[in-house]
Amino acid sequence: MKSRTIFTFQAKDGMCISKDVFNSSGQLLVAEGTEINGKVKEMLSFYSIMKITVYDKEIAAKVQPAPPVIDTNTYSQRIKNSEKFQEFKKTFSANVKQFQTSITSFVNKVGDVDLKELNKEPYSMLRISDTTISVFDMLHNIEDYDDSTYSHSLNVALICNVIGHWIGYKEDDIEMLTLAGLLHDIGKLMVPEDILRKPEKLTDEEFQLVKLHPIMGYDLVKDEDIDPRIKDAILKHHERCDGTGYPSMLKGDTIGEFAKIVAIADIYDAMTSRRAYRDALCPFEVIRLFEDEGFQKYDTKILINFLERIGQAYINNNVQLSDGRRGEIILLNKNALSKPVIKVADGVVDLSKQHDLVIQKML
Repeated sequence: MKSRTIFTFQAKDGMCISKDVFNSSGQLLVAEGTEINGKVKEMLSFYSIMKITVYDKEIAAKVQPAPPVIDTNTYSQRIKNSEKFQEFKKTFSANVKQFQTSITSFVNKVGDVDLKELNKEPYSMLRISDTTISVFDMLHNIEDYDDSTYSHSLNVALICNVIGHWIGYKEDDIEMLTLAGLLHDIGKLMVPEDILRKPEKLTDEEFQLVKLHPIMGYDLVKDEDIDPRIKDAILKHHERCDGTGYPSMLKGDTIGEFAKIVAIADIYDAMTSRRAYRDALCPFEVIRLFEDEGFQKYDTKILINFLERIGQAYINNNVQLSDGRRGEIILLNKNALSKPVIKVADGVVDLSKQHDLVIQKML
């Protein structure tokens, strides 16, 4: 049968779709053989489908509409069901164990460890994720993984790598930034495990000990043959641009760019991961916290880039709203990234105009 490609706005009632139409996440919207009507055109417009393929008008009448195909899986479920995710999850688990073995040997000085070689772990996982966005898809869907310094460090390394690409770093610099993310919390291995995993609020004495981990980490690597920017990130990733950080209450340009990037990746992963003392926060709650409090504490240029890109990473994800309704994120609000537009069963909700409504959790 002959067919032709037309712009969606040229579609007329009675035409017949000659090729399946999918949205950006691979979900089938309109099946081959479907007759175009007002509802179909509305759906194509809603998902910003620019072009479609239709049968010639004289043939269309002879084609029986195919029954609609409904994909009941959420975006998250489709990721979890994919072979790529299964490979990523398996590799993630193996790499956490390998990183733990290697870095513990280094800290305890029981064997020779080439710190630069540690980058093999995150890079083996990045090869599985074919886009920077899919890194967040993968990390977001690894549920209930033991929240240890080792898994957190691997997460931060991956996020730093993505940020490096987003802000236009050269590949050599991205490699060093990834290693900075991997090693940023090495000093925590000197802090007693029972303090790090304590479910109750830390005492003042315990918190002061935890706050020493950047210095302890720097002391471990200061004589190693690694990029000075990595050492700086280990020492300063808890410093804040407004001087409210630790250990030295530095401000602005006295904090290196690697340290500023690691700081954002570190806090994002920490807040979106389950801790002994709280559940994981919804990514859009974390984005809101960054919007409310972050522009004084973090490098504005890096943070804006990160928030815009991370918001895009969750487009097409299914969410539950605070009023119990469920829907799909379809559009970001540039001036309110924590409040995107949600497609729900009975229409569309613009959270930027619904101040009493928020995304409660990702599904």
